[in-house]
Amino acid sequence: MKSITIRLSPSSCDRALKQLGTYKTQASNKMNLLCKRLAEYGLTKAEVYFDAALYDGVKDVNLTVTKTDGGYSLIASGKTVAFLEFGAGVHYPNDHPKAGELGIEHGTYGKGKGANDYWFYTGQPGNAGGELARGHKNTTITHGNPANMPMFHTAQDMREEILRIAQEVFAT
Repeated sequence: MKSITIRLSPSSCDRALKQLGTYKTQASNKMNLLCKRLAEYGLTKAEVYFDAALYDGVKDVNLTVTKTDGGYSLIASGKTVAFLEFGAGVHYPNDHPKAGELGIEHGTYGKGKGANDYWFYTGQPGNAGGELARGHKNTTITHGNPANMPMFHTAQDMREEILRIAQEVFAT
């Protein structure tokens, strides 16, 4: 723990104020570094979760870490992000803990197709068990995909690691 010794004199008070200013700058820099390290850790975890996610089709996820006024943001963008996070189709359970809170309704995948146990789409099957429809080139039959929850799991991992990362950052 830092300590500052002050004598009751103008020069001692000036030194203490200067030391406090230095300490404030150092603490601010370390907080910024903590936020950056945590976001980078989250990026690494999110990449693993999105890569492993089951999905029928081609994943187009783009992950970025962006500096903001208040710290850093981890952003997942792409047309498939919501399907990977919350799932698509009633074939799989509705088990994302935040779906209801965020207004995501099970089985509401585009044009009502997700309300069916299976449906067809134009494109190649991914890794969730979809198969090319017999006699139809480039048409896949799918049950959709489960809620893989890559961002949900990433957030959990970040919460579990924040103390370890903070200890590393503030130990220097």
